[in-house]
Amino acid sequence: MTAARAIEAPDHPNVRFTSMVTVSLGGTGTIGHVVDNTGGPSNAASNVADLVRYP
Repeated sequence: MTAARAIEAPDHPNVRFTSMVTVSLGGTGTIGHVVDNTGGPSNAASNVADLVRYP
């Protein structure tokens, strides 16, 4: 299974995220980015993708 992103958020100055993480369990799937087109990927090569803050 492949997902382009874990979280899709509106592009607005009041939208903020901190300490986000995505995990590919068992390395069998891929999450391309953590939030929108930022961060990542998490896949078989790198199971965990951290994103400290967005934007």
